[in-house]
Amino acid sequence: MYFTSIKSGWSNLVFCFLFLGIRPSLAQLNQVARIELPLLATETEYPKIATFKEKGIILYRTLLAPDANYVELQKLDTALKEQWKGAIMLDRKLSFFRAKTKEGFLVFLYWNKNSVTSNYQVLVVNEAKGSYGTYDINNAIPFNPTDFDVTGNSLIIGGYFNLRPIVLHYSFITKTTKVLPGYFNEPGEITELKTYINGSFDIIVRVKNAAKGKSLWLRNYDKEANLKSTIVLNSESRKNFIHGKSIPLENGNQLIAGTYGRNTEYARGLFFAVADSTGRSKVNYYNFSELKKFFSFMRTRKEVRIRERITRRASKGRQTKFSYRLILHDLIPYKNYFLLVAESYYPRYSYPTYSNRNFYNSAFTFNPYLNSNSTYRGDYVFDGFQYTHAVVAGFNRRANLLWDNSLEINDIKNMQLEQHVKVLPTENRADLVYLFENILHTKVIKDSLVIAPKKSIPIQLSNDEEEAAKKDGATNFLAFWYDDYLIASGVQRLRNKKLGKLGLERRVFYINKLKQK
Repeated sequence: MYFTSIKSGWSNLVFCFLFLGIRPSLAQLNQVARIELPLLATETEYPKIATFKEKGIILYRTLLAPDANYVELQKLDTALKEQWKGAIMLDRKLSFFRAKTKEGFLVFLYWNKNSVTSNYQVLVVNEAKGSYGTYDINNAIPFNPTDFDVTGNSLIIGGYFNLRPIVLHYSFITKTTKVLPGYFNEPGEITELKTYINGSFDIIVRVKNAAKGKSLWLRNYDKEANLKSTIVLNSESRKNFIHGKSIPLENGNQLIAGTYGRNTEYARGLFFAVADSTGRSKVNYYNFSELKKFFSFMRTRKEVRIRERITRRASKGRQTKFSYRLILHDLIPYKNYFLLVAESYYPRYSYPTYSNRNFYNSAFTFNPYLNSNSTYRGDYVFDGFQYTHAVVAGFNRRANLLWDNSLEINDIKNMQLEQHVKVLPTENRADLVYLFENILHTKVIKDSLVIAPKKSIPIQLSNDEEEAAKKDGATNFLAFWYDDYLIASGVQRLRNKKLGKLGLERRVFYINKLKQK
C-alpha cells in the first residue's frame, strides 16, 4: 500500500494508553481501556471509526492539503494498539459520501457532485494489510445518493432523480454498471436497503397505490442483481406506511415493521406485518395511545393527564391520536421474537439574537434608534433536531405486539438527524445506552419492566487529576464492537482540576473501550 506522509496534529500523534481499573457501574457497563489522540487547536476534521469485530478498528478522516486531498487511515487492534497507518491520495474533484465495512474491507464511496453524470469512485481498503484498490463507476443518470452497501462481489447505490427512486448495481468482477428496473417510473422513497451474507439483497420502497395511499414494495434480488421476488404491502385507509424495516424468516416469510400515519411526515403508531412470497400478508396497527410506556418520558403529571384523556375518549368509543416524527432502526432478533427501536424527534427553530453593539455585523441591519443595550431578532432559522425519547417494542413472528418500553433522551439536540440509542440485549435483560456530550446514559429493562432507571456516567479519563470541560461532545460515537464490548469516542477539552479555568487546556480525540457486565 502506498502511503504519503502528511504533517498534521494527528499523523504525529502520541498515544496515551491506559487500562482503566474495573469499577462497579450503575449502567451495567465497565470502561476498560482508553487512548487519547492529541488534536491541534485549529483541527476541525475528526477521525471516524470503522469496526471489524475481533480484528480491531480503523480510524479514518479526509484531509485537504494544498497539493491534493487525502484519506488518512490508522488500524488499531482490540487492545487499541497501532498495527499500521498511512494516507491515500484522492481526486480533488471527488467528495466523500459514506464508508461501510464488509467482511474485512473498509469501502469508501466518493462522487463528483459537479459532474453532469455524477460519476462515482469506490476505494476498498484491506483492514489486515492496509492494501487498497480503486474502482471507477461511470453513471449515465445523475442522481443524489442517499445510501449504499456492499454485497458479495458487488455494490449497490440508492438515491433519487427528480423525486424518483433509483438503485445502481456495480459488479467488482465484470466492472459493469446497471440500473435496477422498476424504480425509475414513479415517485417514491427508499426506506431500506438490506444485504445478506449470500450476496442477495432486499430493497423496500414506499410508493403511492391506486387508492392514493402509501404502500411498501419489498423486492429481493440474488447476488447477480436478478429479481427473485416482490412483496406488496398495502395499507389501510388513512394508515399510510411511512417507514419500514424487514427481516426474513426461516420458512420464507418476511417480517416487516415500521411506522404509519395519515401523512408521510408524522407517525401515529407502529405496524407489524408478516407476508409470504405469494403476496398474502397480515398487518397489525398499534396507535401510540395503545402503547403502555410510550409517554413515560414525560413528567409524571403530564403523563397522567394524557393517560386520563386516553381513558376518557376510549370510554366514548373514540381513539386519541398523537403525531410524532420517528427514526427507525434495523430490526433486532431477540430470544424467540424481535425488537423494533425508534427515536422520536422534532425540528427546532429560533430567532437568533444579535447585540446592537456589533452594528457592523452583516447578519442584521443597524438601527441607530436602538440604544446600546438593545437586541435585534433575525430571521426564523433552524436550530437543530430535538430528541424526546426512544421506544422499544417486542413483537413475534405473527406480527403481534408483545410489550413496549421507552428511554427518555430529551437532552439531545443535534444539527444532523442520526440514530443515538444502542440496545444491548442479554438473556435476562436489555440495556438501552446512548452517548451525548461525553456522558453515557443507560437504562436497563426486561420487556415492559424497568430493572434500573436511567443513569448518567461520565466518560472516564486517563488522568485522575484532569477534568473534562462540560458540554464538549463533538462527534460523539457509540457502537457495538465484538462479543459484549462497545466502543465510544469523541472530542474532549481536558484541564487540571486544581487550576480549573486558569490552567491550560488540551484537546484530544478519545476512544474508550466498554464492556457490558
